[in-house]
Amino acid sequence: MAVRPPSGLPKLSRRSRILLIVGVAVLAALILGSRVLDGYVEWLWYGEVGFRSVFSTVLVTRFLLFLAVGVLVGGLLAVSLVVAYRTRPVFVPVSGPDDPVSRYRAAVVARLRLFGIGLPVIVGLISGAAAQGNWQQAQLFFHATRFGVTDPQFGNDVGFYAFQLPFYSWMLGWLFVAVALAFFGGLVAHYLFGGIRLAGRGGQLSTPARTQLAVTAGVFVLLKAVAYYFDRYSLLLSQHSSLLSQGNDSFTGASYTDLNAVLPAKLILLCIAVFCAIAFFAGAFLRNLQLPAIAAVLLMLSSLLVGAAWPAILQQFSVAPNANQKESLAIQRNIDATTRAFGLTPDKVKFEPYAGRANLSPQEVKADQSTIPNIRLLDPNVVSGAFTQREQRKNFYGFPPKLGIDRYTVNGVTSDYVVAVREINTEGLADNQRSWINRHMVYTHGNGFVAAKANLINQTTDTAGGQGGYPVFTASEIGTDGNVIQGDIPVNTPPRIYYGVLSNDYAIVGGNPGQAPAEYDTDTRQFTYGGAGGVPIGNWFNRLVFAAHYGERNILFNRAIGQNSKIIFNRDPRDRVKAVAPWLTTDGDPYPAVIDGRVQWIVDGYTTLNTYPYSQLTSLAGATNDSLPANGVRKQANTDINYIRNSVKATVDAYDGTVKLYSVDDSDPVLKAWQGVFPGTVRPSSAIPQSLRDHFRYPEDLFKVQRELLARYHVTNPQEFYSNVSFWDVPSDPTADSPTTQQQIQAQTQQQPPYYVLAGGTGGGNPSFQLTSPLVSQKRDFMSAYVTVGCDPGGYGKITVLQLPTDSQTPGPKQMQTQFITSPQVSITLNQLRQQQTKVVYGNLLTLPVDGGLLYVEPVYVEQSNNAATSYPQLSRVLASFGGTVGFAPDLRGALDQVFGAGAGDAANPGQNGPATTPAPPSSSNPPSSGQVSPDLAQAVNDIQAALQRIKAAQQAGDWVALGQAYKDLDDATRRFEQARTSGGAPSSAAPTPTPSR
Repeated sequence: MAVRPPSGLPKLSRRSRILLIVGVAVLAALILGSRVLDGYVEWLWYGEVGFRSVFSTVLVTRFLLFLAVGVLVGGLLAVSLVVAYRTRPVFVPVSGPDDPVSRYRAAVVARLRLFGIGLPVIVGLISGAAAQGNWQQAQLFFHATRFGVTDPQFGNDVGFYAFQLPFYSWMLGWLFVAVALAFFGGLVAHYLFGGIRLAGRGGQLSTPARTQLAVTAGVFVLLKAVAYYFDRYSLLLSQHSSLLSQGNDSFTGASYTDLNAVLPAKLILLCIAVFCAIAFFAGAFLRNLQLPAIAAVLLMLSSLLVGAAWPAILQQFSVAPNANQKESLAIQRNIDATTRAFGLTPDKVKFEPYAGRANLSPQEVKADQSTIPNIRLLDPNVVSGAFTQREQRKNFYGFPPKLGIDRYTVNGVTSDYVVAVREINTEGLADNQRSWINRHMVYTHGNGFVAAKANLINQTTDTAGGQGGYPVFTASEIGTDGNVIQGDIPVNTPPRIYYGVLSNDYAIVGGNPGQAPAEYDTDTRQFTYGGAGGVPIGNWFNRLVFAAHYGERNILFNRAIGQNSKIIFNRDPRDRVKAVAPWLTTDGDPYPAVIDGRVQWIVDGYTTLNTYPYSQLTSLAGATNDSLPANGVRKQANTDINYIRNSVKATVDAYDGTVKLYSVDDSDPVLKAWQGVFPGTVRPSSAIPQSLRDHFRYPEDLFKVQRELLARYHVTNPQEFYSNVSFWDVPSDPTADSPTTQQQIQAQTQQQPPYYVLAGGTGGGNPSFQLTSPLVSQKRDFMSAYVTVGCDPGGYGKITVLQLPTDSQTPGPKQMQTQFITSPQVSITLNQLRQQQTKVVYGNLLTLPVDGGLLYVEPVYVEQSNNAATSYPQLSRVLASFGGTVGFAPDLRGALDQVFGAGAGDAANPGQNGPATTPAPPSSSNPPSSGQVSPDLAQAVNDIQAALQRIKAAQQAGDWVALGQAYKDLDDATRRFEQARTSGGAPSSAAPTPTPSR
């Protein structure tokens, strides 16, 4: 048999080979060099914060996974190629003079080591790089703990699903990849070397090729049998998009079809797969391949018939027509698991009936000494501008868009405060200040802890000549002489702020011994940092490293950088906590607090899972998405979870960046597992000082997830749960701006955020700090429940759900906002403000239980609309409502008097400097007048108010024809009003008439 001599490929010259090697080396150095550089910078940073064990543990785990998976995948491929090469036929026939295989065969033989070693190495490197990112699954597997709760189907501890099953599935996935690559590698190698020939009738397959490929395929099928075994447990985590009548919501857990059709099918398929694997192994030593072929066809047919067709038939003809009975067991298991996994069990959630009263006397209101005196008038989501304009001090300082809310006891009185630190914000530097030295060596830190009592303003706008409606600030800060000026909340250490949510630039501090201070502190003094924060860059090697890391040569050549210099970076408290505890999900809204005289950032950390059997899988991003400022609160990642615990509270010192992690749920099994991975990084709950515990808040993101689930999982009867009839909804934010674009329309549908308030409980008693939220009926705007959770140490984490009567309709937040803005006296006043080039901003609409009823309070702010750069909010009015009666006044006292009657406002905080009473608003029969008012003007005002009331009635009734006519009448009355006013029928102070938003 003639054999065509191999045709060799052109060889590279010695110079070309050297250039190629040098090019590859340079490319590898560029790729690996940046990784090594970043790794060294991280190693230095972890040493700064004292968590280098975290860095080393993660690094070693990643390397071992990289090595293990790389050796597994690349090694099996190499073995397959070696076996195929060593068992190749001695003589390989050539099919013709143009046989394309011979050319490739010659190329491979000429570079046997390159292909035989290089190809498996490349595949191994790629596989290892892909696998090392799953280091958390591996560590949890080796440090698994028990939950003490078993699943209702197999009786396994939940820890098996949380820690072991994910690792088994991950490992099986890589075994499938390794065996599949080995099979295809062997297939191609046998084809190249003649073990498989396609020429002739049916082709030819050598005995070694048949043996190797059949054994490899048998191993693959055997792995499939193992996968069928573990698939049984994965049924408890399966998703069903149409199990419940809500349709578009998925349901987590094994359904009736899963348990009665899919589960038996998995066992049947397991047995068939084992039989097929044996058939493949037997076929490896037989000349006839019919047995493996029959086995493969049997496996595919059984997968279609037993694994897919039978469950579909059962679902369609037995389960679907009787789903409410058939799925009751699955629904009950889902309810039980979800309430456990999300901390909604009866020991943590208490349901109470609430009367929903519509009338209170002034005496009853005055008797309330816990809720009404502490009603918050300052919205931390709005007043950041007032903090900036009145307390910024310098253009390079700043406050975040959303401020914190906390409580402090001053002079024996506990009040809630809007709190912030005056941070450095180098983005605010003027153009002539933006040199590298200024950004990174001069303007390095903020100055001061600033707070304002949340229920207090300096004066009302009507009594202060336009200077009222502002927070009453108290600040502990560095004075011009370098000494600390103490406010109502004293800071014992110098309140210089080096770490915060706005501090996004690195800072270089310190210098040579005896060198004059260079950091800006006050207009007359400079400062040199002496804290524990920062990485030393006094030696030339570290200077070179950071110069390369930031791509900044000034770090290398600046002479002010000396042996005592440090570089401070990674300054956001959330980033620091996430780095030292990469297994935590951090809350998006940290807040500053003064703890034992030091300014500390408090960051909440969550342990989460998505493998809790039967627990409802919930989108973390979707549940926590609301109308809070996007640039003030960090949004959660778009991941699904079905278990969450606020197991860790972290603190970050605002001066030296020290990070401390405290356990607040020592019983959490996930936390215990991670403590096994990183021993000593989380301090026990017994180590939490009481001064820190006094400032703990129940975290917002956790509460958002829980309230969304409570809206459904307060229903515990499977039949009622299936019907959805008793479900609730989280209301959309009613105070969002009127939408003008499609994007704004979508934003307006975002959920109303929960609000922190200092208020009394349903049974009275001392006020407590709470996180609260209303819930409305499903797809309707009437109130169904009010949810509150305690933040103070005595009742921390205890959730109370006040359920309103179902036989009456209490207006929800959206309806109340509509009632507010369509009230004649409100509309006229707000439109007058808008006519004065003023922007009206609605603050948070608070829902507060008061003596069996619900009191709504909403601050209304104004800003200049013609100068956005310098405008800031000013509290202009307060809206209040109880039982359908609306109050609208410059202060809370006046609004309460209008709602409940004269004297009720005496219960409000007396420090608001507002008048004791406010005259009742004008009625439709008593139009407002000032000076000489013509009959035409009075008639126009009456017509305007009548049109406004008809607009409100038409909106509530959904009568669009009547609504259009009412708007037309309103436009006509408005024109007549303007004509009468301009013709001298009213003084210039007469209020113009509004045009409501359509």
